[in-house]
Amino acid sequence: MPPWSAAHVLGLVVRDAPQAALLTMRVYDCAAKQDLILTEPAKGGRLEGWPQGFSPKCGCPTWIRMPALDGCREAARHCPMSRNVHWLNLQYCTLFRTRNDGRIERENDPDCSRGPRFWLAGCADGNVFGVRADLPDNLAAELEALAADEPPFIHPASPKYLERYPSLLHGDRPATADLGLIYELPWAHPYPGRARLVSSDSAEGRDLIRSWAADGVPESFIELGFGRAADFWTPWCAAIVDGDVASVAFAARLAEAGAELGLVTAKPFRGRGLAAAATAGWSRLPELRSRTLFYSTGRGNVASQRVAARLGLRLRGASLRIS
Repeated sequence: MPPWSAAHVLGLVVRDAPQAALLTMRVYDCAAKQDLILTEPAKGGRLEGWPQGFSPKCGCPTWIRMPALDGCREAARHCPMSRNVHWLNLQYCTLFRTRNDGRIERENDPDCSRGPRFWLAGCADGNVFGVRADLPDNLAAELEALAADEPPFIHPASPKYLERYPSLLHGDRPATADLGLIYELPWAHPYPGRARLVSSDSAEGRDLIRSWAADGVPESFIELGFGRAADFWTPWCAAIVDGDVASVAFAARLAEAGAELGLVTAKPFRGRGLAAAATAGWSRLPELRSRTLFYSTGRGNVASQRVAARLGLRLRGASLRIS
């Protein structure tokens, strides 16, 4: 990760830290989607036109297309971005569909679920945050100002303004705050489990989905909220025990640059390492090879944290979601 920010490369817009974070997030996301890496800015720190990058495949220089930023040139002050903060920015772009200004329109899922009103993630190097697009501008600005004043949000600490955010958002209905943990899931992560694995792109996986569509999903998954075969979003990987589906790892969120793991294990099969086996199998799926993979869970979800521990995953961030 280069030591300069996107604002430094672009020589544009950034009057405050929230704008710098959103701008940098969008530049790196666009670069990642085009399979490019940012190059160092010209002497003096500014480039005219589009930000420049190079393709790691061929080493050829090229321009990163940023349509939403075209023509946007103002005097700037910026905040630098570390590799860890960039990683959290990629998760933000994976979790949510956003407007051009970076505000959250909805969840990035097949159901087009409504996104959180406020989201914050942090690590030792800094924080990333976003507010939902339908919030009044004055409220969004107040939330962004508080978030910009947050010290690095690191587990097991809580955000400085944990009580203030829900208070601002309360309005006519309660605001629910959920604290979470964010783990790094490497591609093709090893795990010595012996479970038989079936993937969504295999003949057996397609047969399984057709069977569930015709005969119904097993009761053990219905009681966990998975009532239809279509609820297991592709790509997925299932751990099979004696012909029964024990655990399914699936793409809870899927973007061009990243994928967020979703994981469900039938109650009779819990505590046997099958969720870890399904997760490791999911990480090896060819469709995910070019994506950054995220394993997130609630701070109070001990069972999910045990799966992460079985796999030896590295904790890289903490999160706050206010619905």
